[in-house]
Amino acid sequence: MADRTYRRRLSLLLPKIERRQKLGKEAVFRADAAFAKPELYKALEERDVKYTIRLPANDHPQRNITELLTRPVGTSSPKPVARFKSFLYQAASWGPARRVVAKVAFHFGELSPRVGFIVNNLATSSRAVMRFYNKRGTLVADQLAAAAGENRRYCRRRPVRRLGRAQQISVTR
Repeated sequence: MADRTYRRRLSLLLPKIERRQKLGKEAVFRADAAFAKPELYKALEERDVKYTIRLPANDHPQRNITELLTRPVGTSSPKPVARFKSFLYQAASWGPARRVVAKVAFHFGELSPRVGFIVNNLATSSRAVMRFYNKRGTLVADQLAAAAGENRRYCRRRPVRRLGRAQQISVTR
């Protein structure tokens, strides 16, 4: 995603979050790797917004999970075998180190595991962070794209889900 598009979407997103907070509602942010930018982490942390954001494919965090990358010994199962690990990670462009949760999933018939990294500030287990990230909430990207005058053909509508008083804000490309 181009920086100009990213900044435009960010300028539309942050006021939405602030409006929700003024109404006394908690905003929880979830986004794909296109939004994995240190400026966004900082902006969300300054506003006390909980977030889960996928990290782009990268060899550096993978060094922290080398022990998870070997296939478990035993009989093969048609059901995927998943392992999780939480660790602090600091990219060169980040200020402070942040919590990253890794999921390594071994699927039947595949040689290599599927690996995903989620940077987050949630105070829950690694499995719960992944479960939360994989859910989908309100699609803000559709509204942001429309407001920014962008092509919306890549946006998908998703239903609103409420978590008690917190409404999820989900952004995908």
